[in-house]
Amino acid sequence: MKLPKLKQTLTTDYHLWIVETVKHLQNREFEAIDWDQLYAEARKIASQRSQLSLNTYPERPIAPLAKVLDENWLP
Repeated sequence: MKLPKLKQTLTTDYHLWIVETVKHLQNREFEAIDWDQLYAEARKIASQRSQLSLNTYPERPIAPLAKVLDENWLP
């Protein structure tokens, strides 16, 4: 599934968007992932689960993905 189709799926079928995004992550198809939307959804879920305000979480990631995935990097 290409990125534009994945964006469209989010607005029409949230569950399918989640399934497709997870599949892309598992297959390491990083170019197919809508990172901005994934971050926004993760931020909302973290806020709901923690019962902390959405403003607790930064609107933008604190570092690029490559840096965060580097096991030697600490914020």
